[in-house]
Amino acid sequence: MEALTLNLTADKLNESSLLWSNSSGVPVRQRTPWWAMSIIAGLITTTISSNLLIIASFLSEPRLRRPFNLYLFNLAVSDLLVGCIGMPHFAVYTYYDYWPLSYVQCSFWMFCDYLSTTETLWGIVAISLDRAWAVTLPLSYRHQASNRKCLIVIFSSWIISAGIILPGYIRTRSDYTVNSEPYACDWNSDRLPGWASVFYVTVFGEWIPVAVTAVSYVVTTTRMYQKTRKQRSRIGLLVSPQAFILLTLLVMAVIGFWTPWLVFSVKNLFFHYENDLFSIVSYWMCYSMSGVNPFLFNAASDEMRRTMKRLLRHGRARMMHRRTTTVTGGRPTESSPSAPWQSSA
Repeated sequence: MEALTLNLTADKLNESSLLWSNSSGVPVRQRTPWWAMSIIAGLITTTISSNLLIIASFLSEPRLRRPFNLYLFNLAVSDLLVGCIGMPHFAVYTYYDYWPLSYVQCSFWMFCDYLSTTETLWGIVAISLDRAWAVTLPLSYRHQASNRKCLIVIFSSWIISAGIILPGYIRTRSDYTVNSEPYACDWNSDRLPGWASVFYVTVFGEWIPVAVTAVSYVVTTTRMYQKTRKQRSRIGLLVSPQAFILLTLLVMAVIGFWTPWLVFSVKNLFFHYENDLFSIVSYWMCYSMSGVNPFLFNAASDEMRRTMKRLLRHGRARMMHRRTTTVTGGRPTESSPSAPWQSSA
């Protein structure tokens, strides 16, 4: 999704207001203030740590490895990629207001960022379609839903995400060394053929998954309220209140965090609208959803919440034990029941 934002930054580098260093030719611009970078650093830390905790909870608790929870695990993996690769690289871009890193790092970041953010949206599509399937065809869902089918859906979502970005990505990377702007990391959309332009990536990687998620949620909600009380209680065995609450929270998060960027992308692609501050803020809002998702999982799932608390308690106990061992030099203390000199009387 960075193509629109980075194209704007490339245009900014050509403005007459840009100051250039006489010695190295490196652009000199006003850098992002420390308080904004502190917020960004906190967001990156929260995103990485919270998604690692979700993944650790899933791996340590066998009861969490149910079909529906596999989608949550997949979402945590894609969000972790956003936090580990997408956010730090764009933080550098945000701080310097130009791309100070190498061509290889630009290519690596562009691929990982597009893939992870696209997969996050298509992962939520898989969750919304799973809930719609459970409501509209409950018998089919009961007999056919399995971990194997969920893994097939998850694998397919990654293939779809890669298929959306790879054609244009390969074309723009091959064009980069010939026609790229200095100190920019962009999609080069003005020089690409139509099939490789950022328009198709935006449509299939952002607009369509958001639309499918919204429609699936409407179908799920409508079907649940159309059922009779007896039918609703039978479906409730398949569509738990917690799963529906989680779906509702995810849909609200998609709408809240992605709408500003979607509005900006429409105005930019069709009306050539440019607003640097709005593009940067809306871009970070999309990233922020990857840090919020783990808290939504925690709020909607009692079992996930218990597992996360257990892991945190275990981690805190290990830290305290390690700290005590460090202070005492690894020797047992007088309060330790294993102290060899402790009197048994």
